Amino acid sequence: MSHGLDSCIPVLRRWAALSEKPLPSSWSEFERSNVTEAMEIRTRDREIVELLSGKAGAQLRADALSGAISPVAPTQQEIANTNRSARLQELANAKPFGGRRPDGSIIAPNITQQLEVCALDATLAERLRSEAQAAITANSPDANQLAAHEASIRRTVVASKNGISGRIG
Repeated sequence: MSHGLDSCIPVLRRWAALSEKPLPSSWSEFERSNVTEAMEIRTRDREIVELLSGKAGAQLRADALSGAISPVAPTQQEIANTNRSARLQELANAKPFGGRRPDGSIIAPNITQQLEVCALDATLAERLRSEAQAAITANSPDANQLAAHEASIRRTVVASKNGISGRIG
């Protein structure tokens, strides 16, 4: 299966930085005949291997086909920073110190996630801790509004079962 990247200049530049050989039309054939070089390329530029093997995600493939992909492979530090940022965002969204959901229900703290966020970014951990404390101690307007609405529904249901018509307030 052809990857369709033979005329993508950034991909060709990245490949040229990795190998003197022409851009392979089949990664699996290249890998079989050049085991050591393929292993080295895989460790130096995972994205190019994903593209050539047909295992790249839609975003990476679209970037390559449109020429928006960088002609230089990301460094290990850049990859690590991107992964760290993504993990911190996941942890922040998970609310490791607890808090409230939009419906007002309480989110239980997760100590494992707390330790991980503390290890990755102590400042973020402190901010998340204070936000969680504020959310738990404050009477959330959304939670109060939801509770009032649910109480109104319960009163209406009870009234309809008792045969009372009209607004119950």
